[in-house]
Amino acid sequence: MSIECYNVCKSVGGASTNNNKLKERLGNAWNELGVYYKHTAATGTEQDYSAKTSLCDESYKCIIKGLTLFKETGSVPNQALLNANLGSLSRLLAAIEHQKQVKEGGGAEFSSEERSHYNRSIDYYNKGKTLLKRSSNHPTIWLNIEMDLCNVYYEFGRAIQDRPPLSRVSVQEVLH
Repeated sequence: MSIECYNVCKSVGGASTNNNKLKERLGNAWNELGVYYKHTAATGTEQDYSAKTSLCDESYKCIIKGLTLFKETGSVPNQALLNANLGSLSRLLAAIEHQKQVKEGGGAEFSSEERSHYNRSIDYYNKGKTLLKRSSNHPTIWLNIEMDLCNVYYEFGRAIQDRPPLSRVSVQEVLH
């Protein structure tokens, strides 16, 4: 409902309102909706992985809409936060991919799809850090991104060590 209200506001009187403030409110609303879809996918008890993936797709679309609006307003802290949300979403997609493989009788080896999701997650978190430039700019956001990035590397390393893709790479490559 709030997204509809902000869009109507933009269309009927956007020029007479504080346009950047309106864009930020709309960006926040899109982000919140994206986070809602992400949490729904993460906490859903359903075993339908296509439904979880669809929720993640919706989450991605919403967060990107919010990110686009924050780019237009130049709100660096919000851009960093939304990149972190995209990193979290990519990490969730890696977990969903593994769950799907296990259910289908696979999952013994770390998959290239999981690797792709983890790498994308790392890229998003690093983009958030790059936007902030240094830890003294918005230290709380920086610290949260650092902690999440550390967790992604830990999960990535643990997954590839526990389920090495030995059909594709050597033991040395896995452990290096």
